[in-house]
Amino acid sequence: MNRYWSALAAILLLLYAVRSILAPFVVALGLAYILVPLVDLLSARLKWPRGLVVAGFYVLFLGALGWGIYAIEPTLARESRELTRDTPTLVETLLVQTLGGEEITVFGQTVQARVLAHQVLRAVEENLGGPAESLRLAEQVLHNILEFFLLLIVLFYLLKDWNKLGAAAFTLAPAARRAQIEAVAARIHIVLGRYVRGQLVLVALMSAVTWVFLHFVFDLRFALPIAIATGFLEVVPLLGPAIAASIAAIVAFSQGGPQFALWLVLFYTVARHVEDYLVVPTVVGRAVHLHPIVTIFAVLSGGAIAGVLGMILAVPVAAALSVIWDVWRQEA
Repeated sequence: MNRYWSALAAILLLLYAVRSILAPFVVALGLAYILVPLVDLLSARLKWPRGLVVAGFYVLFLGALGWGIYAIEPTLARESRELTRDTPTLVETLLVQTLGGEEITVFGQTVQARVLAHQVLRAVEENLGGPAESLRLAEQVLHNILEFFLLLIVLFYLLKDWNKLGAAAFTLAPAARRAQIEAVAARIHIVLGRYVRGQLVLVALMSAVTWVFLHFVFDLRFALPIAIATGFLEVVPLLGPAIAASIAAIVAFSQGGPQFALWLVLFYTVARHVEDYLVVPTVVGRAVHLHPIVTIFAVLSGGAIAGVLGMILAVPVAAALSVIWDVWRQEA
């Protein structure tokens, strides 16, 4: 038995050592976990080879994604361009409203808010706009493109050979413990399945509801990109909703002053409580039931280990470990 624990420790150390290249593999694994039931269903219904089903799914999914982007692209592109163009004005208005007056005293010197706003933005542009920084930005863009294609390749093989890979993984466990490990894996599957499906529903629901309120009720500028960001930030525990509310509040502050911003913050607060007490129990249920302290520690630990991706994976990993802990405690 000791050799199995030694092997497991060696695998974990290896994964930690190469954690910088794991992102596309981890994302592909998460997507495969979501999509495998659909591929299983289509393969059984159509009686097609699994590889052909996955290829057809790629064509349909990428086509639907392209159509969706094409449908919202004009509005999204226009509002994004306007947000980029008006950023100096937003910063200037925020400084004036916050510090009071067109002229601001900083370290004993009086400067105009417009000048200070442009100085702040110029400093940001200089930090991002030098030759070395531009080269690094180009390298990062190329790296992200390559990672995306790697993700698609890994996802294809995971969807195609999911059952074979799962069976092979179980053979690595001690023969005497395989039945118990399969039982624990089944419980974890229930927890993670409900969590993942719930997160997908929450992202779509929060994006749609936020856009309706920001556009039709508050008439907030840049409502569509802010709503989309709000939905996707739902997957980042604790910090995500706060960042989304801050973005909306800053735009509202610049557009309509502190009272307008306060109404936006109130809306996000109410929406968050409605989500926590009505939507989450219905969509996610109590499958992922962690104490807030455990959640905070898990999110911060995930962020320290793997950045934003670690923060996103922290809660489901902690939930899986909680299932393992319950089983071990019952046996002890």
